[in-house]
Amino acid sequence: MHEHITYYTNRLPDLEIRLAGLQRSLTRISTGRLITFSAIFAAIFLFNQLGSIVAITIMILMTILFGFLIKKHIRVSDQKSYVQQMIIIHRREIEILSYRFDQQDPGKEFMDIHHRFSYDLDLFGEGSLFQFINRTIMKKGRALLASWFTHPCSDIHVLQARQGALKELAGKNDFCLDFRTTGELTIDSTDDLHQIKTWFNETPSFHGSIFYRISRLLFPALSIASIILTLINGEFYRLIILLFLVQLAIIGIKIRTTNRIHNVLTQYVQTFIKIGRLLNLVEKEEFSSTAMTSLKAKLHASGYPAYEAINQLSKLLSAFDTRLNVLAGIILNGFLLWDVQCIWRLEEWKIRYRDHFELWVDGLAEIDALISQATFHFNFPAYTCPEFTDKEMIRAADLGHPLIPDEQRVCNDFVIPSAGTIVVITGANMAGKSTFLRSVGINLVLAMAGAPVCAGKFSFNPARLFTSMRTSDSLLHHESYFYAELKRIKTIVDELAEDRKMLIILDEILKGTNSDDKHKGSLAVLERIFALGGTAIIATHDLELAKTESHDKKCLINKCFEIEINGTEVMFDYILRDGITQKMNASLLMKQMGIIE
Repeated sequence: MHEHITYYTNRLPDLEIRLAGLQRSLTRISTGRLITFSAIFAAIFLFNQLGSIVAITIMILMTILFGFLIKKHIRVSDQKSYVQQMIIIHRREIEILSYRFDQQDPGKEFMDIHHRFSYDLDLFGEGSLFQFINRTIMKKGRALLASWFTHPCSDIHVLQARQGALKELAGKNDFCLDFRTTGELTIDSTDDLHQIKTWFNETPSFHGSIFYRISRLLFPALSIASIILTLINGEFYRLIILLFLVQLAIIGIKIRTTNRIHNVLTQYVQTFIKIGRLLNLVEKEEFSSTAMTSLKAKLHASGYPAYEAINQLSKLLSAFDTRLNVLAGIILNGFLLWDVQCIWRLEEWKIRYRDHFELWVDGLAEIDALISQATFHFNFPAYTCPEFTDKEMIRAADLGHPLIPDEQRVCNDFVIPSAGTIVVITGANMAGKSTFLRSVGINLVLAMAGAPVCAGKFSFNPARLFTSMRTSDSLLHHESYFYAELKRIKTIVDELAEDRKMLIILDEILKGTNSDDKHKGSLAVLERIFALGGTAIIATHDLELAKTESHDKKCLINKCFEIEINGTEVMFDYILRDGITQKMNASLLMKQMGIIE
């Protein structure tokens, strides 16, 4: 059993006990609400028997208690929802660590068969790296994590800062779990804030008007004064009515604008609540790594804590929502110009914070993406953080594929000593060539995302990555498999001519043609890569390609996966060895499967 399965499993009983306690509290609160509500009605029913003073006193006290119990019920309900979600997350981690992650988000919309490497390396889709690692709770964080995989970073300073953040966050797993739980409790639309941005860029509807500047203060003051005068002298009630109608008329002048602004803002209320809660968590946490302290500093760019600004916005929107109650809306607008007051304060908020809002959201999205990778780091502490070198392209010890369970994974040492080296890997069918190529590729993607890699040691020189492993034909574009493969190789050669700092991974070049033509074509591709000073890993069944004598042997390294044949039984050990394979197994495998005799 994976060590961290035990970690998550051991935490579940305490969470379940806590959940049961909260449920008991809710039951008690509900009973208390029922009793207080019944007491209010009893006081009304027994008003004459109890006497007015006693009855009114009971009603007031029970009403206050009833309101207190409602607030407490909401608070405890929120706590219960939080613990329930925390339990779900712990159980999900247990499933993922057991390599049962097919129910997680596969990120299918990020799949691109024409991408330089993501399709070949199974970065997205069912059983993908993204499905295994992604823990994001913001859509923008999710998109950012995907971009880190599809657009690897070669800036060593950026990668070192990201590694530092991951190490720190992995040591703050409770914070990461808190962040994820809080985020998953609230819906998210942070990827679709164009209407908010449009509102930010609009000229204020009320704030720039002298009329509304004066009216929002004058008319409510006159309304209060008229009420006081009416209490002194009932003849002033006509003034109350007049002011009431005038204020409703003022509200009516811009009712369409008010409705539009309300509709734009209130659809994001849950998003603002979520952003506020996440910002609050980040604000309370102390960080020391360069990346995290920098991100936290961005949340103070306005000179005011971002979480307080967002909480202020949430409260303003809650107040604005009062207009949805028709009766309350009419009364508040008739006496206090409520819509004007709300929009005025919202526009004040907009003017002060609009230049910072997107920065806050982007900062949270980056923290969100970092937490996904930090969770991966926490769950697999034996994985190593890559080191950087300008000597070797890759030097790895115990390199394996992170999506293969520990008990099944076979790890290998592997070195590409310098740029301009081509490693040719030969081996029988099913001996492990393609899996090894994907192991190298996927760990390079992780390394250039700043994440730990599935290896005991790993150092590399960041370079662009290009693969050709899973070319497919296209009926829609009338392309054969062979033509699609040629196009892929042409793209690789063209890009290599422009940028020699590129690692190419090829699996069985020119599969779509006959063996003689394939050998000649593969040799020509090899010659072209050599001529351009390219660095490549090539898996092939073509043993003659591995035996080519046309190049300095220092630039051509042969590696192989061997098999053991015992009679009709074929055994695989998936260990990478020096040299060219001596054994093939196609006919034996066909005999085992009963295809041939």
